[in-house]
Amino acid sequence: MKAVKYIGGTIPSKSLIFTDIPKPKIKARQILVRVKFSTLNVIDFERFKHPNKMSIFAKIINFVQKKNMPLGGEISGIVAEIGSEVSGFQVGDEVYGSTTGVLQYGGWAEYVICESNMLVLKPRNLSFEAAALPLSGQTAIGAVKAASIKTGDKVLLYGSSGGVGLYTLQILKAIGTEVTAVCSGRNIKNAWYYQADYVINYEVQDFDEYTNNYQIIISVNGYQKIGKFLNHLKFKGSYLVVGNVKQLIRASIRRLTNKRIRHILLH
Repeated sequence: MKAVKYIGGTIPSKSLIFTDIPKPKIKARQILVRVKFSTLNVIDFERFKHPNKMSIFAKIINFVQKKNMPLGGEISGIVAEIGSEVSGFQVGDEVYGSTTGVLQYGGWAEYVICESNMLVLKPRNLSFEAAALPLSGQTAIGAVKAASIKTGDKVLLYGSSGGVGLYTLQILKAIGTEVTAVCSGRNIKNAWYYQADYVINYEVQDFDEYTNNYQIIISVNGYQKIGKFLNHLKFKGSYLVVGNVKQLIRASIRRLTNKRIRHILLH
């Protein structure tokens, strides 16, 4: 089968090749999906963020994932084969979900293996572009659950315009929270469109100038100092870091002495 395989390096034109690889064979609890769409997720993109030097996160990804395999951690497609212990799916079903692996891979190919518990049936009103939902969507749901957010809470969402940020914003509004969204100028329209109550353009405004105290602050791949966020957090509030290895390390250290800090990795 045809696939786009990663062979190493930080420059896409030199590290990605279009080639033939064997069609994968499923196990009893797995499903083989004929891929319709796959995404360029943060796990894939991390390798190419710094063309001259591979980041620590990229090195970790390369260590965990198998070498010489297609990238792509989330897909949509059509069920081609079903394992002997799988129920709830039939050949021909339209599905979307995550691929195999701790750090998922394999989606940039004609066929990919998925664990049956990582797939769901695609609703008829969604197109196959729904492949972009699983990883960022799961992370957003995980962040909201980890923060124990309730209706009426005041939430500062730093980094509201990326994949995880936009999903988080929508979930927060569905719960009934008051959201202050922080994003770049080119993404302000998106923040308003998804019903943010207040929007701060970090390119021309500093959220530190605002005196609001928040029950919850969620920083999605944010680069601000943790102390700056804590200054705007209520006494019994929670600060949540999503993604960004450096921030996660800092948050883990600060959490030893400050229980208001929680953290969650990008899924």
